[in-house]
Amino acid sequence: MNRNKSVEARIGVIYTGISYQHSVLEMEKYKDRFEAIPVCNLPKEDITSYDILIFPRGTDQEMAYAARKKIREFLDSSRIVISFGEVTKEWLPSCHWDGVVPEDDGNLSIIAKEHPIFKDLEDCDLHWHKGATGWCCHGHFTAPHGSEVLVKNEINDPMAYIDRRSTNGTILVTGQLDAFCHIYARVRGAEIFLDNVLNWAEDEIKELKGGD
Repeated sequence: MNRNKSVEARIGVIYTGISYQHSVLEMEKYKDRFEAIPVCNLPKEDITSYDILIFPRGTDQEMAYAARKKIREFLDSSRIVISFGEVTKEWLPSCHWDGVVPEDDGNLSIIAKEHPIFKDLEDCDLHWHKGATGWCCHGHFTAPHGSEVLVKNEINDPMAYIDRRSTNGTILVTGQLDAFCHIYARVRGAEIFLDNVLNWAEDEIKELKGGD
């Protein structure tokens, strides 16, 4: 994919071949912003030229686990990893996925209401399964000590957090807020959320690089 020269940060998206991943990667507004990295290539891919790596929901966990040392080194070189979905293998530093409960599919609460990734969003905008079966969730996490918790479920389990302490870089983890899948499902709140996340990440990488 061609890189948009007006965007300073180089963003790689780990691609497992799932329809919703393909759909978002090919959207007009994103196709020049993202570069697809086939997940089967991840263990041998040179990821050092990227600033930000995105792992959509549905990322092959075994392949991510096989690349766990590279992912750690990537973060320790002051870069950003964004994970949308379950993390069932220990490939992401200090990330502890804590399973699935019905409350993960309930009304989510934005804890950090002034955070830029929630610009133009309210709590209700994050409940992307409303009107469905009532059971379509991707789990919650135990946030590492010192993390900035952004969203909680109905029983106060972390659903999204930022970890700036476990590595020299920044990790954004979200469970239920799997933006790629829900943009594919035409949920407007998911698209706003992803755009906000990308804008935040590009500001964050400037801070990690010392503002240059």
